[in-house]
Order: sequence, then structure tokens, then C-alpha cells
Amino acid sequence: ILLIFSSYLCDFKKHKQYARLLYFILFILFYVVSALRYHIGGDTLMYISFHKYYPDFFDFTWAKDVNWFNTNVRANYQPGWILYAMLVRSLNPDFMFMQIVSAFIVNCGIFYAIRKYSPYPFTTLLIYFLTFTFIMFEFEVLREAVGVGFFLLIAFDGWMQKKWVRYYIGAFIAYMFHSSAILMFALPFIRYINWKNRTYLLFFILPALILGFAGRIFLGDIISNLLDAQSSMQFYNNRAIDSAYNTNYIFTTLYQPFMLLAFMILWRKYVNPTLVPIVFATITIQIFALFDFDCARLANYIMIPTYIAITSILFKLAKRAKTIWVVVLFMLVYYVPNAYVVWSGGEKSWSRYIPYQTAIYPNQTEAQKRYWK
Repeated sequence: ILLIFSSYLCDFKKHKQYARLLYFILFILFYVVSALRYHIGGDTLMYISFHKYYPDFFDFTWAKDVNWFNTNVRANYQPGWILYAMLVRSLNPDFMFMQIVSAFIVNCGIFYAIRKYSPYPFTTLLIYFLTFTFIMFEFEVLREAVGVGFFLLIAFDGWMQKKWVRYYIGAFIAYMFHSSAILMFALPFIRYINWKNRTYLLFFILPALILGFAGRIFLGDIISNLLDAQSSMQFYNNRAIDSAYNTNYIFTTLYQPFMLLAFMILWRKYVNPTLVPIVFATITIQIFALFDFDCARLANYIMIPTYIAITSILFKLAKRAKTIWVVVLFMLVYYVPNAYVVWSGGEKSWSRYIPYQTAIYPNQTEAQKRYWK
């Protein structure tokens, strides 16, 4: 409600005298919800279980510690994350402190990028809140989310201002937290592309579709045979022969990128030209996730810039309709596949998030207690 009110008051009605206060209040709310959550998010359990194994940061045997952790815990984490976790745990061994520090980095990156580069920051925040990206960054992918935070704080500035040393410093830091940032090293090569939509379709979208469907049909079996039996990629690729699963997977994978693609084809003129290559890169990566769902994570670092880009489109449409509810309606429609995946997974799936629990007064439901066991 506060987001809708802020978007209407400050973006639509342009009452800028309230903007700083409302933006700060929203930052605090987002930060507190993320930092003080109690057993919310499936990945949280894994990070809690590993937390006690991080060595002391202040023994200054960092290379040895990183090797020991990955060898003995078998987590295969990036060294940047391990050193970060060692430092945070050495300052305070309680995992709640890890959440508090990490949530601050993540939300600083998100709010900084949106405030600086979105012409309608409250509307962009509303879009972010109404997507599954909010759940991912605030409750789930802790390592990756911290990497995203640093990417938005450092690298995204470099992209917008063509400061490539700054960009690669930010990309490198993100990569040192999570290997999914590897694609960000190649992103600057499309910075100066100024293609028409049909050229993007020919060289980005069509190849992604072909490779994605090929992965579902036969490449998945080939790669599965090369992977370890415990590989999550093998598990999902083996299920490609299941027609019911395959139909649902294709629907949930292609639904959102094709909505974004339709918006870009119809209303690209409203988008900041600097962000157009990022939006098409996001669409391409999401379509390629037909091959394997984890591929979609490669776009996490540019999801906030993508939301900044489409904000201009939704804002223009909302102004034309003279109501902020256009944005809300679009995002609810956009959210359909995420809602389907969560709820179709049953109690074990949705109990990870609903109802929200705070560390100040945890009151888990029976379903949540069963999940955490």
C-alpha cells in the first residue's frame, strides 16, 4: 500500500518534497523484512547449516582456509564469499548477524541503482516488489544476492557512465561471490549495439529459442550422461521426457521473457537507449533457460536495470490510462508463472515463504516446522 501511495504521490503527481523521506522509509522496511526474517527461504537452511564451519578470519591463513572449507564442507563456494562469511562470522557468530549484514548490502545496491537511474524510482520499486525477484534477493539466494548488491553499487555505474575499469571491478567482486556472474564479463561487448528489434530477434532471441528447445529435446540427455548422478542439472534434464512436466516448464520459462519482448517491440521508444541491450540480454538469457532452469540466474545481475527500463513503459501506459493500477495489474499478470510454480509445489513449496516469520517473534506454522525438519 505504501509503495502504491508513494508511486502515485511522488512519480505520478510529482510531489518531490516527500520523495526522500518516503524512499528512506521504504529502504528501512525492505531492509528490516529481509534482515530479521526467521527461517524464510529454502536456501536459508543450507546457509545456516554451513555457517558454523567457516574458519576464523583473523588467523590470516585465508588461502588455506578457503581450500579447507571447500574440501571438507564440499560446498564449492567462490573464495570471495568464503572470506566474506569468515569475516562476518568472526565479528559475530550468530547467523542472524550474517542476515543483517547481507541484507544491508543487497538493499543498498538495489535502492542506490533505482534512485540514481530510474526516472520514476517508486514505480520501479513497486515493480521489483511485485516480482519473484524480490523473494529471490531478499529471502533466497544469499550468496548471489550479495554479489548482485555489489554489482549494482559498482558495476552498473560503470555501464551507465562507460567507466569500464569500475565496471569490471564490480563484475569481478560479484563473480568472487557467485560464479553465475561470469556472463557479466561479456556484457560490455553489447553496450554500443543500437540494433533494430528485428536484428535482436534474429541474433539474440531466435538462437536462444533454438538452443533452448534443442536442450529440452536431445542435448539434455547428452549432457546428463556427462554429469555426475547427483547433479541438479541432470535431474531436470532427465525430466525433459516427461510431457506434462515439459509443457509446464516451457510455459513457466517462456511466459515472462515473451511479455518483456512484446513490450519492447510495442513501446521500446519509451526506454532509455542505454538500457535496451540489457533488456534484450535479459530476455535472451531467460529464453535460454529452456535448456536448464539455472541458466535464468545468469540474468539476476541485470534484473534491476531491466525493471528500471520497463518502468518508463509502464509509467507511460499508466499515465495514458490515468491510474497507477495499470502497473499493479501488469505485474500481477507477469507474476502468474511464479505463483503457479510455488503453489503447485504444495505445502513444502509455499511454506518457505508464507506466512512471513520474524526473528523478533517467530511463530512458525506446523507446515513450516515440518519443512525445516
